Amino acid sequence: MDNVCSATGNVLAVSGSGVAFFILIFNGPQYALTAMQNLMDSDYGWGSLDENFIFRVVQILASPHSPLNVCRPATAILKKLVEADPLSAPGVVVGTSRGTPILPSGSVYRYGFQIVFDQMKKERGLLETVVNRLGSADTAMAQYR
Repeated sequence: MDNVCSATGNVLAVSGSGVAFFILIFNGPQYALTAMQNLMDSDYGWGSLDENFIFRVVQILASPHSPLNVCRPATAILKKLVEADPLSAPGVVVGTSRGTPILPSGSVYRYGFQIVFDQMKKERGLLETVVNRLGSADTAMAQYR
C-alpha cells in the first residue's frame, strides 16, 4: 500500500504500510501538527507528503494569529522536510558522479530545501511574520531549535 498524506479542512490523514492515522483538528492544528511531527521522527511512512500539505504547514506558520504552540511543530515539520534531501539518504555518498540518487519508492528522502522553499515563496508575509515572532517579547520561539 502506498503512503498517503493529506491535509484538507480539519483533517490530517496519514496512511501507509497497512496502518492509517486520521487526526482531527477540533480546536486548532496544534495536536495534528504535533502528531505529524512525532510521526516524522521515523524515516518511513511520510514519503508521500505532497505540495498541498507543505503549503498548508507554511500557511499556518505564516499566520500572525497562529499561537506559539502551533508554530513550534509547524517549524519542526518544515525543518524535517528540508533535512530530507535526497543527498542525505542513508547510503548516498556525496561527491560521486552518479548524479541524483535513485531512491526506493516511498522514501522520505525526496524533499529538501528547494521543495519547501517553493511553497514558502507562495505565502506572502511569511518572512515578516517569522521575523516579528523572533523579535517579540515572547522569546520562546527563539529558544526552540
